[in-house]
Amino acid sequence: MAAAVAMGRQVLRWRVHRGASRGTTRAAPRTAAVALLAVAFLVPSPTSGQPTTTLRGRVVVAETGEGVSRAQVLVRSTQLRTYTREDGGFELELPDFGDHLHLVVVAAGFRTLEHPVDPLAVSTSQLTIGLERTLFEVPGVTVTANRGNAQPGEAPVSVAVIGGDELRRRDVTSLDEALPYAQGVTFNAGQMDIRGASGIARGVGSRVLMLVDGHRVLGGVGSAIDFGMLPILDVERIEIVKGPHSTLFGTNAMGGVVNVITRPPIDGPRTVVRGYYGIYDTPGEMSFTEERLNMQGLQIQHARRIGSADATVMFGREGSDGFRQNGDLQRWRMRAKTVFGAESLNPLELFLSWKRDDAEEFFTWRSPERPLEVDHTKL
Repeated sequence: MAAAVAMGRQVLRWRVHRGASRGTTRAAPRTAAVALLAVAFLVPSPTSGQPTTTLRGRVVVAETGEGVSRAQVLVRSTQLRTYTREDGGFELELPDFGDHLHLVVVAAGFRTLEHPVDPLAVSTSQLTIGLERTLFEVPGVTVTANRGNAQPGEAPVSVAVIGGDELRRRDVTSLDEALPYAQGVTFNAGQMDIRGASGIARGVGSRVLMLVDGHRVLGGVGSAIDFGMLPILDVERIEIVKGPHSTLFGTNAMGGVVNVITRPPIDGPRTVVRGYYGIYDTPGEMSFTEERLNMQGLQIQHARRIGSADATVMFGREGSDGFRQNGDLQRWRMRAKTVFGAESLNPLELFLSWKRDDAEEFFTWRSPERPLEVDHTKL
């Protein structure tokens, strides 16, 4: 190495001296680069002497033992990774991590697995990692954005989809509790708002159009949507179109469109029972009763196919003591849906809903120190 450096310096000085008389100084930087490159290759790297271990393994299906190809094998907290071959085998060069090493195996259609490994134990044998098959959700087809079948990514506007399984995992009791989980959807004073299109305007309704199976939901008093009357037990998915869509749905869709799509009873008769119970926690200094305030609800729904018609009937009751005086609520609901010729291009759909509410009203508090009690002198 020393000889190479010395030779490079002599040539460099000679070239510079002769270049002064002949004008050939361009050879000097080129010779210096060659000398430095030779030095770089001769000087040992700080990590070249670090011991390594070759990890050999195979990723297989846990149920059958069949190899999994194109599975990604990663070392946690590092940039080391590799992919399995057609037979599921892989090889990975590992520096000396000591006794702490975790492999993460990722493959489409399989549950992600984190596997602890002892490098010293597997250096002389092959590691076998079994993956369990699992289902994963893929984007479905939407029908609201352009009134035709389309993938969410192909729609001309932004579309969010909330699946029925997600609603059940969220454990919501009504749709107005589920919709805020979609990005950009909020509620202002009980009115739905998508991306700030509606604001707060009491008594005139929302600028978001609400649909059930493509049919417009008629608003109640003050053009407000009664979310308690909308289906929750047989929801297949909820499509949320963000942004103005009045061209297809009219002026009520200036803020967006929400379409609740229900699941038809194509798998035979189906009965669903759902109940819930909760307790209100009132701070001791604000307590106004010795009774335990609670809320409860029960819903029963049955769906079946009768000849060429699909029929769905739901009965429900909800009750709540509220967390304030005069907050009692008793609600009964009934909803029915019948579809004639469900498999035809133009089916006939009939909807029927009935509701009865007995609700008390909290007008004003008793005092700032007793905000949950009613001022009886002003009733």
